[in-house]
Amino acid sequence: MMKKICLLGSTGSIGTQTLEICRALSLPVTGLCANRATDLFEAQVREFSPRIVALSDPKAAHEMKARLSDLSLTILGGEDAPSRLVEEVDADLVVNAMGGIVGLAPSLAAARRGITLATANKESIVAAGHFIREVAKKHGCTVLPIDSEHSAMFQCMQGKSNSKTYLSRLLLTASGGPFKRRSVDELWDVTPEEAANHPVWKMGKKVSVDSATLMNKGLELIEAVRLFDVDESDITVLIHPQSVIHSMAEFCDGSIIAQLGAPDMRTCIKFALTYPERCDGLNQPLSFEHLDLNFSVARDGDFPMVDLARDAIRRGGGAPCALNAADEAAISLFLNRKIRFPEIFTTVASFYDRYKHEAVSSPEDVLRLDQHIKQEICN
Repeated sequence: MMKKICLLGSTGSIGTQTLEICRALSLPVTGLCANRATDLFEAQVREFSPRIVALSDPKAAHEMKARLSDLSLTILGGEDAPSRLVEEVDADLVVNAMGGIVGLAPSLAAARRGITLATANKESIVAAGHFIREVAKKHGCTVLPIDSEHSAMFQCMQGKSNSKTYLSRLLLTASGGPFKRRSVDELWDVTPEEAANHPVWKMGKKVSVDSATLMNKGLELIEAVRLFDVDESDITVLIHPQSVIHSMAEFCDGSIIAQLGAPDMRTCIKFALTYPERCDGLNQPLSFEHLDLNFSVARDGDFPMVDLARDAIRRGGGAPCALNAADEAAISLFLNRKIRFPEIFTTVASFYDRYKHEAVSSPEDVLRLDQHIKQEICN
């Protein structure tokens, strides 16, 4: 069956690569969502001809209506526009490539409709993944991870139970980031441009900075717990600079299944778009010639951001939300040159410690806590 795709966050790194795959596979795109009225978004709408689009900025929606006045389509505007798009669009698969906790509401909207959700929006999974999982289970929504590490875990576990009767542990790989060979003193001079330039992966600014601080791996650890319903203690973080093995699953008999591939996000995006099938094209095959793979175990104390993430998922409640909100705000300050690179950790740790005991009983509580922490850090 030719799947109809609704894409949230179409102008970002994951979004543009998703449309590249839709173009190559002739997948119909029935809904598009972005934040601002850019030339790129207009070009995407004109190429893929969705019947409904959304812009989170209401002024941008008004501008886009003027730009696209020659087309027959519905344009939604406002903070709730992504969710309304998901509620109204005719789609078989919602791809959530939005950045930040703003991706939570549309993910829940997809889950409530029982539409398959392919998500790269790790912040919503980290802060409120248990709510998404509950709603998805209730309404028969399949959640497919797009992050390369979680896609790898998902692929390694196909046909296998996550029960400890079968699964011993998951091995989460990390490149180590661009500054793994720098001393702490040298990190004070790191610029936003350097931190956002990952040596292996093509990613957005926020996730690239997270990779540089290793918070990305902490968030991915929490995400793995949420997605696969495993214990935090059953996840080992491995530093693997080549980014060839994207993650592994070890089973009770000692067998380890690994997912390998060239470091290209299109591989895991394409898997999510075509699941349960697979298709050819778009990716360079992995060359085994001169391939040299190295690994080291990330132990407690080696990476403070990962240690904070382990503490957050053990505590539960509002702790993961507090950690994620503090991280988003700190990175925003860094990218705007208001704090220096090592101060990302001190800012995150300080505000996480202040709010880690907060309780959350609903997605609305998560959003309130997130907003409160960000306002306190940024104001």
